[in-house]
Amino acid sequence: MVQLQISLAHETGATLPYLQRVFDRLRQERGCSVHATFHGWDVIWKELVNTAIYKRGADLSDTGSTWIAALVAMNALRPFARHEIDQLGGPSSFLPLSWQNVSLVDDSQVWAIPFLADTRVIYYWRDMLEQAGLDPQTAFLSPEQCEETCARLQRVVAVP
Repeated sequence: MVQLQISLAHETGATLPYLQRVFDRLRQERGCSVHATFHGWDVIWKELVNTAIYKRGADLSDTGSTWIAALVAMNALRPFARHEIDQLGGPSSFLPLSWQNVSLVDDSQVWAIPFLADTRVIYYWRDMLEQAGLDPQTAFLSPEQCEETCARLQRVVAVP
């Protein structure tokens, strides 16, 4: 039986049962056992650098999207072939913002596959947005708009 070594950031909550189902499916459909190790992000980076240097390590690793360029420069990643991406359902199977992080700037080659999406929530007080003359429907539409909204709130709203 083929054994797949996977290195992942420490996952909690609902992620673990989902991963176990994926691992069970790999075992059933592909005859592949999965050995997953969970580490903090600081350990995973060291592990990836060691893999790049010594050419041995986990078969699949969790990585931060901002690390992809460095890993490509170290020759630690190989590009994905079109048929591999198609087997995963193609780019449309992933959240568009997640898919934007699979390539380098000005490079159409796919170097990574999104694994998890991390959703963020912004809480706000409507009265403070009103005091700053901001529309809650548009105040947080883009990273630039969020930055402008926060700057405007800081200028206009007095916090005790």
